[in-house]
Amino acid sequence: MAGLHAKYDATTVVPVNYGTVLVGKKLTAAIPDVSKINLKDADTFGADWTPVGLTSKETLPALSVEGGETKTLDTWELSSVDVSTTAQVLGFSFSVVGLTKEALQAAYGGNISDTVNNTYDAAKKLQWISSEIVTVEAPVIILAGGSGKQFAYFIPRAKLSADGFGEISDGQLYAIKMKGTALAPSPEQSKAGYNHPIGFIHPEAKGQAAAGGAPAGPGGQVGP
Repeated sequence: MAGLHAKYDATTVVPVNYGTVLVGKKLTAAIPDVSKINLKDADTFGADWTPVGLTSKETLPALSVEGGETKTLDTWELSSVDVSTTAQVLGFSFSVVGLTKEALQAAYGGNISDTVNNTYDAAKKLQWISSEIVTVEAPVIILAGGSGKQFAYFIPRAKLSADGFGEISDGQLYAIKMKGTALAPSPEQSKAGYNHPIGFIHPEAKGQAAAGGAPAGPGGQVGP
């Protein structure tokens, strides 16, 4: 009989010491090689991806599921003949520190609107904020890892917006709170092979190119 440990592989365990969020520059952004991403070297993110902003242990991203409730269906004669399940909404939330143009645009829609209330004025370093929720649509990667191994959630098409305002607290880093929802891939993305709202990128996965593209993710060391 094989020993108990023969059924387990400790090398598959990934401790989480950090997490961050990358946003794609186009809807068909190539999936990067997450094993080569180094948070301290932006060149390792791949040409299609950029970080929203700095993160810390107090601002780690979190995923959530809403809906998916199951209701038992009965007939007059028999009970529990079937079940009905509502659709699930896959969401995520995170906070970024560092008041960069990218963070402000992702939070308040400055890069998709030409109206005065929602644009980023580069000359004045001014981000207008609308009284309405303004969203940004883009691919998202939620990256996490530690001890030389990384994994990621890949969301081909997500809606991003600010989640209220950051808290101004003495002795703390000011953070922009953000939230997002995973959407069904667009027709363009489906043609590129992205057929589901969210995918899990295994630490051993290699980068994949979108249709007609070159493999993403230049070399680099793993982890921060």
